[in-house]
Amino acid sequence: DGHSNIMAALPSDKKGMSKVMKNIGHIKLEPDERLRMVDSGSYCHAIDADVELPEHTIEPLKDGELGKDAESACGGIMQRFGKVRTEGSVDGMPLNIRWNAMKVKVPILSVRRLVHDNHDVTIGRKGGCIRNLRNGNQIPFFEHQGVYYLKMKIHRSDDAQVDESLFSRRAA
Repeated sequence: DGHSNIMAALPSDKKGMSKVMKNIGHIKLEPDERLRMVDSGSYCHAIDADVELPEHTIEPLKDGELGKDAESACGGIMQRFGKVRTEGSVDGMPLNIRWNAMKVKVPILSVRRLVHDNHDVTIGRKGGCIRNLRNGNQIPFFEHQGVYYLKMKIHRSDDAQVDESLFSRRAA
């Protein structure tokens, strides 16, 4: 509450989302780049795979993962429909993500998950950096109206030669 003048939850209505998109509409993106929100409060990466990744395969959840849905900041339950592996990049640096297929309005990169997967994340007033602890690659992200974003390219599943060794793994 003390930071409501800096940060606010994304609106849930179409008019409010339209206003948000209008405010970030001036951000220049290459044709194959999309904005991804970098979220320090999320415990998992989430994407609406049906909308954002229609050419990718949604892997079913394993028995131990069933029933482990997510809770939004406002207390709503968000169902996990499966997982989607993507090979992508930010400013030419590889960033491969195992997303949870969920009905979210904006794809979410979880800071907690990035740290768990062997990255350091630093956040400052104007943005931050994700540093891969295995290879030292640094991926920048920026702040816009109290929300952190990065510009990410996700390669089409038929274009990508998905190399499992490129996916983040927990530090040994």
